[in-house]
Amino acid sequence: SAMANVTYDQLWKEGMVELLDQLEVNEPAAEDRSVPQDDPQRFQHNATLYIRYLQIVRKLEEAYDQIVHPQKRIDIKKTLVSVMGRVLEIKDTLIMINRDISKVNREEALTDMSAVNLDEVLVDLKLDPSVLEVPVPRYFVEDREDMEMREKLLDTYTLQFNLKDGSKEDEDD
Repeated sequence: SAMANVTYDQLWKEGMVELLDQLEVNEPAAEDRSVPQDDPQRFQHNATLYIRYLQIVRKLEEAYDQIVHPQKRIDIKKTLVSVMGRVLEIKDTLIMINRDISKVNREEALTDMSAVNLDEVLVDLKLDPSVLEVPVPRYFVEDREDMEMREKLLDTYTLQFNLKDGSKEDEDD
């Protein structure tokens, strides 16, 4: 319905505005080299970035899933892929900071260094732990279905044109 399209367009716009705010306000501080690697404030900053970007991913993913306009979907997907990449970069940074803090505090290495505790940050931001659930983009399923269709089509052509190793048999150049 037209009303739903307006709602999901709005969700997309909100996601994009939040993304631009993130890039403008929060990103420069992350690159501040004067802050020690093991500074708890650096962890707090990156944990906040991580959560904010996850919230943006969720909005963009929902908009992508519900909007039917093909060009908008292409644009949203490009942004979504970029933001998910940023989420992974920040997660890596959090893991590194976690390791550095452990070394400084002479703590035994945690068995799973990829587990990052964000409880305090959630409390500070007054957010529910559910915001940490990483959504699996629904386009993954669509892309997989597309790949399966392409493979079936390729198999059909291969049989139909008697192709082996991607080249037509007995063909002169």
